[in-house]
Amino acid sequence: MLSHSHNRTNKKDDNKRYHENAEGDFYVIKDACTSCGAPEAEGKGLIEHSKKDISGQCYFKRQPVTDEEIENAINAIRVSCIEALRYGGKDEDILRKMYELGLRGLCDNTPVGNYDIVVRNVVTFCSTENTATIANNVTRSLVDQYHKVIDLYYNDAIFTFTLRNTFAFRDIHFKGEQLYMQSFKIILNTATGSEDASLIHLSESLYIILKDKVLATNIQWFKGEDVNGVGASRPTFI
Repeated sequence: MLSHSHNRTNKKDDNKRYHENAEGDFYVIKDACTSCGAPEAEGKGLIEHSKKDISGQCYFKRQPVTDEEIENAINAIRVSCIEALRYGGKDEDILRKMYELGLRGLCDNTPVGNYDIVVRNVVTFCSTENTATIANNVTRSLVDQYHKVIDLYYNDAIFTFTLRNTFAFRDIHFKGEQLYMQSFKIILNTATGSEDASLIHLSESLYIILKDKVLATNIQWFKGEDVNGVGASRPTFI
């Protein structure tokens, strides 16, 4: 679930809404829920699992109203590993945010403007740990049944490794360095240097690791390697 892209296009008729969805633009597709709980966690009060359906199908129990709730609803769509959640509305700003997160294939409608994926692939942060400890915490947390770490190297000042997706045959390269006392930077890049949705999902995974495992503070995310400006507190900040 670390990386998956949402590039497929769907006809509206192919996406039958589950009947318990609250009326509105955000919805869950019928019979497309694995009860993983990830969208519900991101949805923060917008999504719940059915008590009527034996499968425990998730659905939008209410539609988002505030800007924060809209962001939570979009992130709920983003974390669905089987693309069960969709946006069926025509709000230009929401469509822009969906497209910038690489979720264009999960929109029923097309925006007026042209929007590219926005990838924040560089993070700076503060930590009391050294480079070796940070490298080991990050790599251990990223490994799962579909991902393995290769070519891990670290010394007192830098660490590098490659995360290989053994299912999609895709490599993501990590380079970390200590900028000065207790201040670090990590850069993520694809093997080709291209920007794609897999970097967005992997950056989000790294954000959670830095916050929960490394106990990093002052986390700032940037698009590109220029870290002199004002960054975002989260890579999927929209």
